[in-house]
Amino acid sequence: MPALAPKINQVAGRVLLLRARTRTRPRDLGWAGVLRGPFEVRDAPGGHVDMMLPPHVDVVAAAVTDALAPLVRAQRDPIATISGTPGKNPT
Repeated sequence: MPALAPKINQVAGRVLLLRARTRTRPRDLGWAGVLRGPFEVRDAPGGHVDMMLPPHVDVVAAAVTDALAPLVRAQRDPIATISGTPGKNPT
């Protein structure tokens, strides 16, 4: 039976890889071969399944929130996003 593997040629852009602390190797879990942009590996407490359950999920949520914070800050002013100029309505 063939090993389960993602059918991905390449992934561009920034990637946050959350890895269960119970995993020891490889650190990138094999994703380095398909990631073309910068990526960060963060360990999350728990195992593969329970890292998404309380109390561990709080650490996962904080890591995702932290990774998305720059995008959220950039989107806070929807008018600026549409017009390109903060605080001005598009005409």
